[in-house]
Amino acid sequence: MFVHFGPTYSPPGLVFFLSIPQNKTNRFSISLDKNSFFPIDASSGLQYSWTEFDRQFPEKPFTQSFKFAGERKGAEFQIQVETDQVIGTIRLSQRQQKSSSLASQRLSWSEFKEKVNGLDSNRFIYRGQNQTWPLRTSFHRTKRADLSRFLAEDIQTLHRRLSGQTKHVFDLTQPLQNGAFFNMLQHHGYPTPILDWSHSPYVSAFFAFRGLSSEKSQDGRNPYVRIFVFDMQEWVRDYSQVSMLDVVTPHFSVQEFMALNNDRLVPQQGIATVTNVDDIERYIAERETERGKNYLSAIDIAWNARDEVVKDLNLMGITAGSLFPGIDGACEDVKERLFNI
Repeated sequence: MFVHFGPTYSPPGLVFFLSIPQNKTNRFSISLDKNSFFPIDASSGLQYSWTEFDRQFPEKPFTQSFKFAGERKGAEFQIQVETDQVIGTIRLSQRQQKSSSLASQRLSWSEFKEKVNGLDSNRFIYRGQNQTWPLRTSFHRTKRADLSRFLAEDIQTLHRRLSGQTKHVFDLTQPLQNGAFFNMLQHHGYPTPILDWSHSPYVSAFFAFRGLSSEKSQDGRNPYVRIFVFDMQEWVRDYSQVSMLDVVTPHFSVQEFMALNNDRLVPQQGIATVTNVDDIERYIAERETERGKNYLSAIDIAWNARDEVVKDLNLMGITAGSLFPGIDGACEDVKERLFNI
């Protein structure tokens, strides 16, 4: 596991990779010297040298050694840390959040429209989900959420497979093209550490109710969709946005991707977030406590509003045909008109 010492968003920070040994008692004791660590740039999450660290922070000599003694109990670790400067305890958990901890506001469709129409269109972005699941990427929902492996194996394999099928051969060494390649994969169903958002609350409402038939919307067994509202403007102002995935510093970053081989991005008014964090809601909540601000909120709308919502979105021109240019979108559009009467 990676363990981070020091302020998360202001240098100096210190990171090391700690491999916890497996044994019958699940207890361990490890001693490490300074050479087992490396400093990181808090804004980029990238490693730099001790020489550079000492140059930047001449008045902040760092400890020369660490001692760790800990015990694993189920999905949790408790680690006692002792250095020549401090003594403390680290508690780590491997538990995955199965239900959302985010307090939500339940609104009717009319109340939702009134609320979002009063928000600054340049400040907030939106994400719609069929159910009130926690905010989590498709990649982190898998049992294979290893970012280093994802970059080394998945992306390279997909690049080889897809380069003959795309109009543009992506140069993955170029950050803008690399991001566009990731976003194309996301839009075609491959698990990525990206979350899709939209500048439009109504496009997000379409995705929240998408796939929910008129008949199913009346069964009442899972009665709410969820639309997340994220204060992008304040978040970007308060925290550095990181474009790299395989960095040790936790981050949740807003990214504007190029629409290469992705004709859905523009009509969906798409924008994305990239993260190396599993429990996004908790991560943002901790930042909210730090700043005394509210970045993330949620609105829940009853399933039984489905027909009213779809009717209004159709009148706005927000349909599968408009959001998914091509045969798939056209067929989904006609299916909605003919089968959900």
